[in-house]
Amino acid sequence: MREPTPTDAAVGGLTFPPIFAVAGLGMHFKACVLPLGLLLLLCVGATAHAGDGGIDPTYGHQGIARVGVSNASIASPSPGMLVQPDGKPVLCGTSYDPEAMDFNMLVARMNMDGTPDNSFSFDGRTSIDFNNGSADACTAIARQADGKLVVAGFTPDTQVAGNDFAVARLNADGSLDTSFGNGSGKVAVAFALNGTNEARASSVMVQADGRIVVVGLAVRAVGNTDFAILRLLPDGSRDPAFNLTGRVVVAFDLPSQDANDKAAAVALDSQNRILVAGVAGLRFAAVRLLPNGTLDGDFDSDGRVTIAFPAGTDGNGANAILVQQDGRIVLAGYSSLATVGTNFDFAATRLLPDASIDKSFGFLGLTLVPFDLDGGTSDVASSVLQQSEGKLVVAGYATASNSRRIGAVIRLQTNGELDPQFGSFGRMSYDLGFGSANNGFSALALQGSQLIAAGTMPFANNAVDLISVRLRIDLLFANGFE
Repeated sequence: MREPTPTDAAVGGLTFPPIFAVAGLGMHFKACVLPLGLLLLLCVGATAHAGDGGIDPTYGHQGIARVGVSNASIASPSPGMLVQPDGKPVLCGTSYDPEAMDFNMLVARMNMDGTPDNSFSFDGRTSIDFNNGSADACTAIARQADGKLVVAGFTPDTQVAGNDFAVARLNADGSLDTSFGNGSGKVAVAFALNGTNEARASSVMVQADGRIVVVGLAVRAVGNTDFAILRLLPDGSRDPAFNLTGRVVVAFDLPSQDANDKAAAVALDSQNRILVAGVAGLRFAAVRLLPNGTLDGDFDSDGRVTIAFPAGTDGNGANAILVQQDGRIVLAGYSSLATVGTNFDFAATRLLPDASIDKSFGFLGLTLVPFDLDGGTSDVASSVLQQSEGKLVVAGYATASNSRRIGAVIRLQTNGELDPQFGSFGRMSYDLGFGSANNGFSALALQGSQLIAAGTMPFANNAVDLISVRLRIDLLFANGFE
């Protein structure tokens, strides 16, 4: 299986004429719907209208807020983001330090309007270096109830070749929390399966009791990776009540498919069971663990489930997970229908609490949404959230011609169908301009009645910055933060 990654696409300077502009920003719309089970392909060019999904020009500079660095990494992994209860967005990514000649974690906090929050590390951003000369990366961020921030990613092992899970905790002012990680504010955890030593975290979550759950992948052998799940106590030590070692490894190894099983996202349900989503071979995959780390036998009988979309040559995978208020589980990611070449579409499915597919969602439980902009065929979802009325917002990237990735968002009604009140027949793509390529959206969060999407953006002279964009998703309350 070839999983789509940000490094697949070249960064080019191709620009496209906007169909219409909002505050000087070009937006491309092309409504192409291919519902499963239907033979009709509907492609409609959009016209300007005042539906949900437009960029809010009062945020940042014409709707876009830059962190203010020029050395962020545009390659995988993509940045994470959250919005604090006070409306301040916090982003985490990876930046290059030219003096030390290495990559560090980068965390930045903005005010509600997208300007840098100078109460956070004096200038709104801070970097975290695990080991001088190492290539550290931040992939995810979570917030504790006390306002402290937990970031996760990976860092090279200091003893042997390979990477370890990396977790750090910051105080609300951006300083490292010395009550975490034996006074350092940082923790690195190896998995070291079968003598290999490669593990990378992709998502983090803080439980109500302060314990921290981190998920990602661990390499077992060449071409063989497994779900890797770590739980830490509030002080950063491994939780012995979680599989004795604080670590759990789950393999799928589906017959007749590759053995690369990768966890991408984590969530907690109302019974404190841990749900993890990702890819197993060529399929969406999900795992549910009991609080002690054992696989939950009430979840598809063995704690593991895979979902087969109609797969082409490149398969399917989940990048995001959401537990709805009613306990149903939404997975979002990508699916390929191509039998020759590459053609990924946004994909989503919904499971009942027992892991069976919810047939009331989409077409028999599955929803596929292509963008297929200007000849581009790879459209991949990275994040999903639920609005208060139950609608689902899914974000990622759509690929235009010349492998140029731009931000893409869809909104689904509670039954999994595209919401015609959002954008152009349920979807929007965002050409942010700047004379260079966008790189899509990697994270979503609600800011009151509006939506913040985050990603990276290449600018002139090979500069790359972390950005966030504010989108209007409820025009009845679009005048500001509630």
